[in-house]
Amino acid sequence: MTALDWANVLEVAEQNARATGVIDEFRTGTLRRGGKPQSLGAAGKGHREELDALLAAVRGEAPPPIALATMVAVTRATFRVHASIAEGA
Repeated sequence: MTALDWANVLEVAEQNARATGVIDEFRTGTLRRGGKPQSLGAAGKGHREELDALLAAVRGEAPPPIALATMVAVTRATFRVHASIAEGA
């Protein structure tokens, strides 16, 4: 089996799972349970939802989508990684 042999990959996955699913470029999806296909409909990549959450926070209608403490911790970790790379560690 090669990496491009998706039909066989999906068949094996279906035989070993109660349900299998395929998402096509985050546009459509199909879920199979008991051999019966069920369309998942269209879905986005989350960009619209992310922007909506940010705008709601800016307008004061919702809390920030990412807590300030989380952003500070991620920034500190990034600086530490950068310093470690610069030191050759």
